[in-house]
Amino acid sequence: MLTVVVLLKLCVEVALLALAGQWVLMRLLGGRSGDNVVYGLLQVVTSPVVGLVGRLFSGGANARRDMRFAALLLFLLWCGATVAKLWLCLGLGVAGCR
Repeated sequence: MLTVVVLLKLCVEVALLALAGQWVLMRLLGGRSGDNVVYGLLQVVTSPVVGLVGRLFSGGANARRDMRFAALLLFLLWCGATVAKLWLCLGLGVAGCR
């Protein structure tokens, strides 16, 4: 069970960092962010989460709002995975958690 929680936390962290990278590049490049190769790679990483959030909540009407909701959802998932990992590690002991 600990392995599943750690893998979920890892995937969420990768997606959160990719969203943060997209946001930084969007701020640095402005309207030209769509032409950037790195931005495109980060978009490939985050598109499943942003697309799912867009379909569930807003119908894909506003991409920036979908990115914000995706970041919030990922942050809440990360907090939940962190709490679950701590709970499991406290139950297993320090030696069992390594």
